[in-house]
Amino acid sequence: YSRHGRILPLYHGPVVSIRIGSTGQDEFKVSKDLLCKQSPYFAATFEGSFKEGGDQSTTMEEVDGVVTTRSFQMLTQWLYKGRIVFGDLSSLETITAILEFVRLADMCGISGVESPMAAHITRLILVGDFDRALQHSDSEPWCFQVQHVTSAAALPKGHLVRSTLAAAAVKAYFHFQDRRFVDKAEEFPDFAVDVLVAMKATFNSFALHKRS
Repeated sequence: YSRHGRILPLYHGPVVSIRIGSTGQDEFKVSKDLLCKQSPYFAATFEGSFKEGGDQSTTMEEVDGVVTTRSFQMLTQWLYKGRIVFGDLSSLETITAILEFVRLADMCGISGVESPMAAHITRLILVGDFDRALQHSDSEPWCFQVQHVTSAAALPKGHLVRSTLAAAAVKAYFHFQDRRFVDKAEEFPDFAVDVLVAMKATFNSFALHKRS
């Protein structure tokens, strides 16, 4: 990614320009073949009969929590390298960035991101002892926040990142008596079903533990 539109160096052939936001100040130049091969959304844009197909450029309007400069930067990383580098983002910012990225990838029809991103979230919020995290000071918030439930609920049913966040909500409820996440989930009936499924799995694990 380059704010000044430099071409990413790993793929040869014609490139297309993607501008983010109405001002178009953030511009990405991406291999057309690579982008259209991975994304039905962009294949329709640049290989279809739309105006953008002739211009080889398009502008994506910013959508909070989905289409942002950061999420498209992550998308280009994924297309070119098959991985995401989070750099010096905090754990909380990383969860937010992952949710932006997977929602953009879902919008663009790009597959393969669910499992590695769900695994990264699991390492951040489902593994380890969270007693200290949930008794945090205001300067050290737990990386899983209520607003993440809203973003997860916007993902399609069955999405691994969505089910991972549902499991995190249940863990907070059972292990730490923190029901904020479950309460928030109830605002989204479809996501509340995911939470119920995660609760059932938790009950079953408790039952197995008692029998053993």
